[in-house]
Parts: sequence; C-alpha cells; structure tokens
Amino acid sequence: MIELRNVSFSYPSDGRQQVKVLDDVSFSIQDNGFVGITGKIGSGKTTLCKLLCGLLKPSSGQILKEGRVALAMQFPESQIFESTVLKDVMFGPLNMGLPEEQARSVAEKSLESVGLDGSFFDRNPLRLSGGEKRRVALAGVLALDADIYVFDEPATSLDSRWNDSLFELLHRLNDSGKTVIIVSHSIDDIAENCRTLVYLEDGKVADFGNTADVIPRHRSLETRAMGFARRLASEGMEINYTKAVTRKDLADLIASRIQFQG
Repeated sequence: MIELRNVSFSYPSDGRQQVKVLDDVSFSIQDNGFVGITGKIGSGKTTLCKLLCGLLKPSSGQILKEGRVALAMQFPESQIFESTVLKDVMFGPLNMGLPEEQARSVAEKSLESVGLDGSFFDRNPLRLSGGEKRRVALAGVLALDADIYVFDEPATSLDSRWNDSLFELLHRLNDSGKTVIIVSHSIDDIAENCRTLVYLEDGKVADFGNTADVIPRHRSLETRAMGFARRLASEGMEINYTKAVTRKDLADLIASRIQFQG
C-alpha cells in the first residue's frame, strides 16, 4: 500500500526561489493494484516516481508505504555498468545480502522472464542491441523482488511486439501479487492495461479513480479507440464514443450496433 497525504515538492532554482513541481497531491494505491499515472510534459510524473521510491523526500506532506519499492527509470539501459549480463542483474540481489548462488539463481530466472536465455549471461551488456539492453535493465529491477514496482515510461522506443511482451510480463508480475505502477504519456497503454488512473495537471491531481471512468471525463485523454468511435458517430453510426475506451470496448460497441441493425 502507498498513501500520499498532501504531498508537495519543489526543486531549488537559483538559490533564492524554488520551483514547485507537485502541489498538495493526495491519493492511495492498494496492494496488488495496477495503476497508471499520466499527464502532459512538466506535470510532475517523473518527480512523483522518485518520491514514491524514496529517491526524493516531499517538501511537505507525507508518503506512507508498506513493503519495498523498486523503480525502473526512463531509459534504464543507461544504468547498465557490469562486465557481463549476469553480473549486472546479480548486482541488486547481492547488495540486498543474498548469497552468491542464490543471487545467481534469482538473476537467471529474471533474465529468462524477459526472454534472455543462457546464451546472453556471459555477454557484455554494453554491446547488446538497444532492446536487449532494456531487457537486461528490466531483469535487474525484477531481480529485486520488491512488493511495489514503479516503471517510468517503460515502453518508450519499443516496437509493438516487445511492447506487447512487456505488458504481458507486467501483468504476470501483478498476477503474482505485486503492485505495478506505470508512468506513461501513452494513454492507450494505460487504458488497455491499468485498472486505476492518476491524472496530473500542473503538479496537481486533476482526476483519480477507475481508468474507464477517468478517461472519458477528459478530452485530452482520448484514446485511439475513442477517436475512431467519434468519427463513426460523426458519420451517422449511433454509438457513444466515450464508452469506447479500449479496443475491446470499440469492437463490442460496433458488434452491438451491427446486431441491432440486423
């Protein structure tokens, strides 16, 4: 569980004036949640990530947490530094105090879970492709076996196939009892995967609740499915585009109209 109570945060600017990034933010995330956080550039998303993980402390307010939190930062592959893939993923477990053999076992399972088999273990991670580096970095986060995982823009620069594989992995993580929080500018990814949504505007919580309820309340959060449904409505189909939040919603609405007309 994570609960934020009236949390504000300001970065120092020129030594005299501070820049407020988050302002009186309050919400709670229950155990085993799958939560999305979105908002425009500069709305405070990444700062909120760092606060949730304890990398930053609030300027005011409280953050209450139960369980360990792990953060996968945007472009996590830039954090790779060890000489082999296996050593890089073992780094976290070893620093948590796990014996070397146990840390190795955890690292191997984490790498296999992201689609990297034993042929990668002894390779230099800095010489891998961009997508492979990202998988190594993700495996390193998974190897921490945290209770709450926060992913900052996890799908940035990924092709559609690996994007789908990534979210399948995050759902498996959530199904195992972990809380998953993703910060993303992609409202489609959030709509298709997250049960709960935090919508930030200018450092404040503009809306919070069930994803399927929050998205239709804000035109700026329109998904591609909603946009397609809106065009169908403008061309004469009797369809409520605000109900087409996901691709499945859209397909169901179109099917119901076809059956009705038939």
